[in-house]
Amino acid sequence: MFIEGSLGQSEEMSPLPKDHFVLIPSPAFLVGVSMAKTESNLSYLLSEYASMFELLAHHVGGENIRIVRNSVATLKKTGTSQRTFTRRNFSFPDIKNFQNITLGAAANYSTVWVRDGFQAIDPYTFINPAYFPGINESQTIKKSMLSEGGMVLHAQRVVLVSDALWQTRRTDRGFNCLEEAGYVIAPLPEVIQSKQKYEFNEAHIDGHAALIVDKNQRLQLLVAESYSRQGNGTRKDITRAAEAIGAGVFEIDDRNLVPLSLNLVQFEDGSIIVSKGQSNDLIFVLQNMVGEDKVLITEVPIVQIPQFLFGSIRCLINIIPKSFLETISVS
Repeated sequence: MFIEGSLGQSEEMSPLPKDHFVLIPSPAFLVGVSMAKTESNLSYLLSEYASMFELLAHHVGGENIRIVRNSVATLKKTGTSQRTFTRRNFSFPDIKNFQNITLGAAANYSTVWVRDGFQAIDPYTFINPAYFPGINESQTIKKSMLSEGGMVLHAQRVVLVSDALWQTRRTDRGFNCLEEAGYVIAPLPEVIQSKQKYEFNEAHIDGHAALIVDKNQRLQLLVAESYSRQGNGTRKDITRAAEAIGAGVFEIDDRNLVPLSLNLVQFEDGSIIVSKGQSNDLIFVLQNMVGEDKVLITEVPIVQIPQFLFGSIRCLINIIPKSFLETISVS
């Protein structure tokens, strides 16, 4: 995708909107997760994180990444003994040259999904008050459960929300803000956890659905077959939501895909970061939609992170406006 330069020449579009940064948690949070498992789990988790991080840094540029610091427990009691995981035992991604920040209440948790503290939907940044207790509302900053990004998919001037979030539309002022700004909003059904192979927050839709802008600037809603065919009228509800926002629907056979494979990220220039997997079905669909050169695939399949943390690439990444970053207290 290209845009016309001021002199009539074509220049490549940036992956990020102007004056925006990418947030990703420090890999230290993986230590806390692996404590409940084994040291070999940590090696796998770190290799997956490194594969995703290196691809992201190369794509958007290291100067556009902010790493979110968080607390981490480093000891696990096993009977009367204790086990310590140290940096010497594992290959941590080299992040020393990247800028670190503290993001609201995230500093108090050993694991942090930066996707669920705030959500930037132009011109607004919706925040979770529990995440940012000291931040006041402004013309562009609004307190709303639309801040929980796992329950929201958005592209262009449309927004899809989990049915659980849709039920709050009459009391959550965030919906009014978007409607007044000209957005079309529609609900997607919740995930029935008992019908899924992998555990995930049933109120979150971004593990089983992705809203994509194709190379012709048309909206395409990708849904995992395990989700669309879970019963309870889900398939009809998905079709109804797609019709409301003017999107096509593609069902993806996810039986041989990595866990939560649709938990992917699309950037401003149409490019997509997606996990490598045993099956190329999803990658083939994406390449046809946005162009082969726009689909960026991790070198390592993202398997352990979704299995142990119940989230994947999109959960770990968020895009933050510079203005909001300057508003919150960071150092």
